[in-house]
Amino acid sequence: AIQHYRKAEAIQVAKLGAGHLDLATTYNDLGLAFESKGDYGAAIQHYRKAEAIQVAKLGADHLDLATTYNDLGLASTLLGDYDTAIEHYRKAEAIDVAKLGADHPDLATTYNNLANAFESKGDYDTAIEYHRKAEAIRLAKLGADHPDLASTYGNLGLAFQAKGDYDTAIEYHRKAEA
Repeated sequence: AIQHYRKAEAIQVAKLGAGHLDLATTYNDLGLAFESKGDYGAAIQHYRKAEAIQVAKLGADHLDLATTYNDLGLASTLLGDYDTAIEHYRKAEAIDVAKLGADHPDLATTYNNLANAFESKGDYDTAIEYHRKAEAIRLAKLGADHPDLASTYGNLGLAFQAKGDYDTAIEYHRKAEA
């Protein structure tokens, strides 16, 4: 995949120019490929290239940037750089709220990502707070039987388990399997 994306990159740079928006998509795809391979540094490098093009072409508050910031956040989390991940997720959160509103399911995904970064950092109370925000949105917008809500319940169970609140963890794990 990386080899093919590199070919696409070369063609796009030659034919469209180094700042073309299509190239941002290719850089994001390269980032995802490197992330899947476990090369988080290369993933971040390519996400940053996509970010630069998106900011220049679309503005600093475009929804495509929220996706890129979530991608940067995940790669940073996987790299163990939780504070940087949280910064990226907060940028995505601000864009989501401004463009989609405070109750959109995409915001719930960003909240889930923020929660996971805080949990990885050992801040379980903040993680639970963000998982609960995701839970409220998903319950209201997707319904009680949606798979994304089950995932949120599982994440809440893991956060309570990490905090040492095993009874609440079991409660949420049971909700996830229901």
